[in-house]
Amino acid sequence: MNNWIEIVKDRKFHFHRISSLVILMVLVMGAMIGLVLPYFASNFPITFSPLIQVILLLVAELVLIIYWYYYRSVYPLKKGSKQNIIVAIITENQKQKTRISNDFVANIKNQLKEYSILSTYDIVVLHNALSTNLKNTIERISKNHDGNQVDKNRLDNIIQRMNARFIIYGNLVTRNSPNNRYQLKLEALIRHKTPKEFQKKVLQEGFKILWENEISFLEEEEITGFKSTSDQVFFAATYMIGLASYIDLKYEKAIEINKQLIKYIDDNEKYIDFKPKVVRLLSSSYFMFSRVLYFNGNYEKSIEIRRKFHELTPDEYDAYLSEAIFHVNKRNDPETAMEFIEKAEVISRGNGTWKYSKLYLLILLNRYHEALNTLDAIISSTFDLEIDIINQVITYNTHCLEKDSSHIQSYFIIGVLIYKKLGNPTLAYDKLQEFINKSGEFEEWQILKNRVEEYLAEIDELIGI
Repeated sequence: MNNWIEIVKDRKFHFHRISSLVILMVLVMGAMIGLVLPYFASNFPITFSPLIQVILLLVAELVLIIYWYYYRSVYPLKKGSKQNIIVAIITENQKQKTRISNDFVANIKNQLKEYSILSTYDIVVLHNALSTNLKNTIERISKNHDGNQVDKNRLDNIIQRMNARFIIYGNLVTRNSPNNRYQLKLEALIRHKTPKEFQKKVLQEGFKILWENEISFLEEEEITGFKSTSDQVFFAATYMIGLASYIDLKYEKAIEINKQLIKYIDDNEKYIDFKPKVVRLLSSSYFMFSRVLYFNGNYEKSIEIRRKFHELTPDEYDAYLSEAIFHVNKRNDPETAMEFIEKAEVISRGNGTWKYSKLYLLILLNRYHEALNTLDAIISSTFDLEIDIINQVITYNTHCLEKDSSHIQSYFIIGVLIYKKLGNPTLAYDKLQEFINKSGEFEEWQILKNRVEEYLAEIDELIGI
């Protein structure tokens, strides 16, 4: 039976056991009866009655039981911005738990620190009782896909309490044939928003490719074995967190993680085969983040991020379109922007995005007849994913008006696209009428006003005015 020194010194393995509680209760009782109570009885003989002695003894035992139960049953509360990687590995003995806490976890922490991820993620090691509880909860949910709602709620509460992002759980055992070997059986769970079926499949495939469920190595090679295992776990966990961040639409976080993961691959040749996957994930994160920034009106940052995307995934057509936006927004140089649009037109291969940029630039350059010709080309043609481009153009022009109310050509562009491309004459009417009202004093807008008046007349007829 463990003595009290072992129980106190190695709490992660000993303290949560029922046998440990019994030993400590006997120890506390002995200390109270042999030392504490006699001291109080000799110094306060009048007030220190036998009843008070019994009460104090019971209180001391009760405090120990409550503390033991809390340590055994309540998951650690983790606050702050850091998310945690939870290690819930059940061990057979104290030495194994020490190896998990020191060799395995310490190496993962060093990797997190070396690759600048420790400021965002930390590691929490659970003792055997909590590890068993968590493992059993996850496995009950996994076996029954419909799920026990009590278990699901319990797991959600545990994850939130520990601010867990990634959970590693399993068993570490020692086998004796022919030599002592460590067998580490691991599973993992990643916290993410409920994905669509396709996204769920992507996550599952990522696990299958990267995750080794059972790892075995000789006990005499334990230092090397645990380091190698922790390297594998670090890489797989980091990759899955980056992938889940992308699926959860946290593109900036996905960029941060995958940039560091590429550095890790460059430093560890054994993972070189995974580099194309990580690069594709990083480039996709750049692309999606640039779109989010664009829709939010942060065009300067959007252009910067889009350029990083082009560095990883060269695309001449998209690069020309991005450069055109850069020269308009950053350099106020529509002439140079038009040169890039003309280059994009040559290699467009049926993608009509360039026409929308050209319409905007022609109006900006006061080339109104050409602008109307381009508008007619837009109205008379379609291409794949055009709706997305239309929404981007409308968003861009809306931000232009918010930033500068004199940017009245945006009323024209928004109104025409809503009417002719989105088929919403009622919503378009106000924008077109606003253009007429705002442009009344400017003679140079007359050719555009004439076109708008035609559209307004069409809309009046359509809605019966």
